[in-house]
Amino acid sequence: MSDVEYHLPDDSPLTDIEDWRNLMVASVWFHLGHESAWADGDGAQGVEYVYDLMDWILSFTLGGGGGGVQLEQSGELSSSATTIDITGIGSISANHLRLIVYARSTSNSVRNLRITLNDDTSNNMIWRCVRFGPAAVYGSGITTYAEMQGGVEQDDEVAGRLSLSDITIYDFANASEPKYLTGVGGRKQTRGQLFATWDNNAAVTKISLTPNSDDFKAGTKWELWSIV
Repeated sequence: MSDVEYHLPDDSPLTDIEDWRNLMVASVWFHLGHESAWADGDGAQGVEYVYDLMDWILSFTLGGGGGGVQLEQSGELSSSATTIDITGIGSISANHLRLIVYARSTSNSVRNLRITLNDDTSNNMIWRCVRFGPAAVYGSGITTYAEMQGGVEQDDEVAGRLSLSDITIYDFANASEPKYLTGVGGRKQTRGQLFATWDNNAAVTKISLTPNSDDFKAGTKWELWSIV
C-alpha cells in the first residue's frame, strides 16, 4: 500500500468507540472506492488492498494496547470440532465485544462462518454479507445465525493458511435492546462485510461458531476482546 499513509498522534490511543467505528467505516469505503483497485475490475489488486486494510485495522486497534481495548480470552483447537463455544461473557465489564476468528475447514471446499448468540433457536438474526469488489451481495437471511462468507479456509489451500473474520458486537450487555453486529473478513477473493441485527433483548452471554458444513480443523483459533 505504497500510495497510502496514515498519520495519527502517538499520544492519542484509540479509546472512543465512535472514533473507532467512524475510522473503520471511512477506511472500508476508501478501499472499496479506490479507483486503481476497482475501476478496471482488477480483483487481485482489490484483494491486496483488503488484506492491507485488515492488517492496518488489526495493528492499529490492537497493537498499541489501546487503553480501551483488552484481550478477555483466546483459544485454539487441538483437534477438529463442529462448534466453538465462547462462554463466561457475562463477567466482562465493557461496552462492546470484538471477536477475531482464524479458521480452517476439514473439507477441501471453502466454508462460511456462522455466529449464533446465546444458543438462540429462533430466527432472530437478520443479516446480510456483502462481497468486496465488483460482485453483488453475497447473501442474507433471517435465521438463527449470522454468516460471514468465506470465513473458514478450505483444507487443500496453502499449509497454515487461515481465513480471518473480525466481528464487533455492540452494546452486548444491554438487556433492553436488540444487538448489532458488523464485521469484515473471509478469504482471498471471497472477503466481505457483514451487517447483522440480533433481534433479542437479552444480554449476550455466549457466542457459538460453526462452519456452514463439515468441521473446523485443528489449529483454528479465536480471540475475544472487550472495548470500553
